[in-house]
Amino acid sequence: MEQNINNEDDYLPEILQKYKGKNPFLVPENYFQHLSDQLIAEANVATLIQNTSEQAVPQNYFESFYDNLNTTILIDDIKSSAKDEDFKVPENYFDSLSQIAY
Repeated sequence: MEQNINNEDDYLPEILQKYKGKNPFLVPENYFQHLSDQLIAEANVATLIQNTSEQAVPQNYFESFYDNLNTTILIDDIKSSAKDEDFKVPENYFDSLSQIAY
C-alpha cells in the first residue's frame, strides 16, 4: 500500500527537516578503516583504568631512577670500551684470595 504524500518533509521531526531529503545517517568516508584499532585501544584503556593496582610504581622509583639510569649507561660504556685482555686475572689468583679472607 503506497501512499503519495506531498511535502513529506513537513511530517518529519524538526531536526530531520533541515536535511531536506538527504540521508542524515550516512557514515563518513573511511569511517570503518581504523575502527577495529580504535575499539581495541578503547578496550585496553578501559582495562588499564579498571586494573589500577597493576600500575603501582615501586617505592622511591622516581627518586632513584636518574641514578640507576646513569649507572646503567656507565656500565654499558665500560663494557663497550673494555677489551678482554684488560680484565685478565693472574693464575691461581682466587686460590690465594680465599686464604686471605679466612
